[in-house]
Amino acid sequence: MIRGLILAPYPVVQPRHGGQVHASSHARALSDAGVQVVSVGIYLESFFPPGRRGPDDIVLTGQAVRDAAVDQMIFADLMVARHAAADPGVIAQLREILRRVRPDFVLVEQPWCWLPLREALKTLEQPVIVYSSHNIEWRMRPELYRLGLRRPGADALVAATRALEMELWHRADLVLSISDLERDEIARATGRDDIVYVAPVSDIAEGKVVTDGRFAAQAMSSGTRYAALLGSAYWPNNEGFQEMFSEGLGFLRPNEEIYWRRTRSRGCRGPALR
Repeated sequence: MIRGLILAPYPVVQPRHGGQVHASSHARALSDAGVQVVSVGIYLESFFPPGRRGPDDIVLTGQAVRDAAVDQMIFADLMVARHAAADPGVIAQLREILRRVRPDFVLVEQPWCWLPLREALKTLEQPVIVYSSHNIEWRMRPELYRLGLRRPGADALVAATRALEMELWHRADLVLSISDLERDEIARATGRDDIVYVAPVSDIAEGKVVTDGRFAAQAMSSGTRYAALLGSAYWPNNEGFQEMFSEGLGFLRPNEEIYWRRTRSRGCRGPALR
């Protein structure tokens, strides 16, 4: 049986935000295909509650890593990964998992976990490396400066993030891209013609829109229309919503209301704007 190890900068067992759903979907698809899959998250203790952690997750603790993550919030994943790569205990734990699982391939979700994995593999047999690129991370970070989160050294961290992604684009045996545009950009940057575009779909989400339920029937009978927003539990999504509708939702008509839905939660009917 083929054995695979998934490394992610968050727990995968109870997916909430988009990255978790993406990694969990990969784990489920591989398992359905007959691959023996082990998922390991490497993250800071305070980022996720104990009840959502996987049995093999590597959880970092300590004031130094907490301070680094908070001080450079938009680079928190990079800060945690750097501390993980420099921690002999973390590397020993990751090596033990690699020895136990003996993976034929390691799927790295987002670039961050490559830092500790690279250290762990220095004394082990090299498996196939698959890089699952969710975004081109270095480009996204400066866009968050406008939220007042630019700190001294931020530009150097953008450069470090770019170098990390570029290393994985070249080093990985297989690179998965979340969009066709990013696939083309990675191909141009690396000269590779084997970048694979994998659309961000998931069977964790509902597969079809239900139009015959109680809520839909009430809406149709009352002639009410809805402005809908669907998003994951990732804080920049909320910031983006506030920015898009900075002047409020007063443009909605008397027969229009709000319908919002968060990932993995039941839909809620918002207050009418009369």
